[in-house]
Amino acid sequence: MRFSNVGSRALLFGSAMLVITVPCVVGFSASASSPTPAVELASALHDATSSKWVHEVITAKEGGLVASRVDDIGSTEGRQVIALSSGATAEVVAFANAKKAYIRANILGIAKYFAFPTKTPGKYANKWLELTSSDANYAAVVSATTLSSDFPQLLQISGPLSVGHVTSLAGVPVIEVLGKIPASSNNPALAVTLYLSSSGKLLPLELRETAKGLSAVIKWSKWGHKVNLSSPTGAEMEPAV
Repeated sequence: MRFSNVGSRALLFGSAMLVITVPCVVGFSASASSPTPAVELASALHDATSSKWVHEVITAKEGGLVASRVDDIGSTEGRQVIALSSGATAEVVAFANAKKAYIRANILGIAKYFAFPTKTPGKYANKWLELTSSDANYAAVVSATTLSSDFPQLLQISGPLSVGHVTSLAGVPVIEVLGKIPASSNNPALAVTLYLSSSGKLLPLELRETAKGLSAVIKWSKWGHKVNLSSPTGAEMEPAV
């Protein structure tokens, strides 16, 4: 089977793709008495990847199309639930230690999100399919299903960035980081706002990205709250289509 990349940075809108690119905080100003932003971001990355579990919600809009992904991400396992405004739905459950992943989608999800190269997507719709590490698509499927594969990507922010004026988000003390991401072959230039908790552990709470015609918001919550995941029963091996 061959299907399109479904890693943490891509939400598919049928044939169109909005790539969510989150840069790394470098070189914005800080007082001499406070830690440098680079040190703070390194602490945030450490605290995020060592927090065992997090609940992550991504909402992206491109023109009139909307995509959402709701993730529960642990140290060695995770789940992603995807919904597109086109009606496509998909789900991924992955277990890094066992080197196995499971995918399921409706007909539109098979055709438009996983992009099975088949004229009969209904044949594979609403069934759990099992992938192993020897499968060519395994790495794309499991991307961002563990803390160590999710946050090192999301927190690789490039500048120039600056500290904003917001000091509270939903009643939680935060550091607001403002910046831009240069245009690339996949994306227009993006304006970025990142919120880090400023008390206790330094953890990412929310990230917002905007550009002409598109926007994305990522929210993190329920740090350390374990979600019990199990392998779906009756899963079939991924077919060669």
